Amino acid sequence: MLACKNTSINMKITLLYVALLLCSTLAAQPRERDKNPRDKIREVQTAQIISRLQLDEKRGEQFRAIYTRYFAEMSGNEKKLGQEEHIPADSISNEQAERLIRRELEIVKNSIRIREKYYEEFRTILSPSEIYRMYNTERMMRRRIMQETSHRTQPVEGQTPNNKHK
Repeated sequence: MLACKNTSINMKITLLYVALLLCSTLAAQPRERDKNPRDKIREVQTAQIISRLQLDEKRGEQFRAIYTRYFAEMSGNEKKLGQEEHIPADSISNEQAERLIRRELEIVKNSIRIREKYYEEFRTILSPSEIYRMYNTERMMRRRIMQETSHRTQPVEGQTPNNKHK
């Protein structure tokens, strides 16, 4: 009888311990809505590429490590484009246009440098054809994101661009 009571108590303690461990693990994980949108995009894009390339677990983890750094550098570089002042094309001066064009060219050149740098790293785990398919998958996903974004920003019939009804 005493052994049965101890087993029951041990079982309750074990269940309590598992419940506490589960709660603390769930609380420590970032919630999906708390994540940066770029992190979500990177995670989805990485998973999509790994799936399309049919990478095994080892190569997938190696790829994920490199791709995370690559994505961060490319995103940081592309963010610079959005930081430029927007001047309507019909009212821009030659000096402003010159400055903006040169700035954009530098950003594009930097993107190429980043791709060249990471091509060598990707090459350590991927074949050239796999890297080519990775770039195509990125392009396809970028196109989808842009289409989705444009659909979300287009006003619904009967609304003005700032979401007010006519």
